[in-house]
Order: sequence, then C-alpha cells, then structure tokens
Amino acid sequence: MEFALIAPLLFLVLFGIVEFGVVFSDSLSLRQGVREGARQGVVARFDSCGVAGDSKVACTTRSRIGLGDGVAVKVVVPAGYVVGDPLLVCAQREIESFTGLFAPVLNDRHLRSKVKMRIEKVGTPAISSSEDAGSWSWCS
Repeated sequence: MEFALIAPLLFLVLFGIVEFGVVFSDSLSLRQGVREGARQGVVARFDSCGVAGDSKVACTTRSRIGLGDGVAVKVVVPAGYVVGDPLLVCAQREIESFTGLFAPVLNDRHLRSKVKMRIEKVGTPAISSSEDAGSWSWCS
C-alpha cells in the first residue's frame, strides 16, 4: 500500500532527473561546440563540410556541437575580416521533452550560446550567415 502511494512521486523524480540531465548535457554540448567553432574561426581552421551556401564557421560550429539538424547557427563577421576584429558566433536549439512528462515546462524554450572572439589569423574569408530559427535579438 505504501509503495502504491510513493511510486508515482518516485517515478516523477526519477524521470525528472533523466529529463533535466539530457537538457543539461545538450546545453553543455551547445556551449562547448560554439566555443570550439568560434576558436576555429578566429584561427582560420575549418572543417570540410561542403554545405552549399553555408559559412565555413557555421558548418564547423554545427559539427562541433554534434546535436544534429535541430541546431541553428548565426555568424557575424566584420566586413574587413582582419586580425583584431571580433568574430561573433551564436547557436540555439529548441528544447524538446525526452519523456513527455515535462513537455509543458520544457517545450517551446531554447538553449542558447554566444561567443565573441578576436580574429587572430586570416585565412579564407569567413562569411556572415544566419538561419531562420526564431529571434536572434539576443545575439548581438
């Protein structure tokens, strides 16, 4: 009888730990991937992605994040792309409930990360890019 009363609460806590653990892991992957993508952009070392119309920095960042197709990346490169100018890389991904129990709390929210670094080496010019993934007002 006692287990029947406690089991729903126990399972809610257990699934909550799993759910928020997955979100936290995705958040860490997004933050680290944006930092690595920006770092590769400022030293002009890019992954070979071969995505038509995509900037090399955005493609490198997306591959470093490693969370699949749901990641949107925005890259802001100064017009001159010279040493000392800032390179801004932002990424966002919509959060989706893993178990469905916490969908009202998690769905329709975004994980976001932004990194600004100083260009150290000029290689093949990076181009600014932005994907249509909602508002980018937080990325400036």
